[in-house]
Amino acid sequence: MISDHLYQGRPAHIQSGNNVIRSRWVFLLPLLMLAWSCKQGSGIEQEGLYGKWDIVTAKRNGKETPYLRGGYFIIEPNGLMTVNITGSDERGDYNLDNNMLTLNNEKNFLIEKLHQDSMTVRYTSDTKQTFIIFLTKHKDEAR
Repeated sequence: MISDHLYQGRPAHIQSGNNVIRSRWVFLLPLLMLAWSCKQGSGIEQEGLYGKWDIVTAKRNGKETPYLRGGYFIIEPNGLMTVNITGSDERGDYNLDNNMLTLNNEKNFLIEKLHQDSMTVRYTSDTKQTFIIFLTKHKDEAR
């Protein structure tokens, strides 16, 4: 009688080695995926947002615009945020959830990149214009 392992064209010891490797991957793959997803979470440390951020440049619908120059974000540890993107201060409570920074439950700023001294934010206005806003930590607060 011919063994099933030999019939498949592989010696039995190679077949069992492949099963060991597969069983290890079946165990390790979910662990690796879990570790990767935890690391990929919001990735934003709320403490890293605190301080004043000056708008250095902005793009509206893909083209550079001077419209937001001179604007700023101030994010405070007490849960308050001030944004000056329209020429006047808008102040209120903010929330951070999955890279989305929300002011007064109405203005949403998607944090695309955050570094110690720079931040890139995407904002879509009520008129459906999309802004990419490039900010740097205010000179007195940069480390």
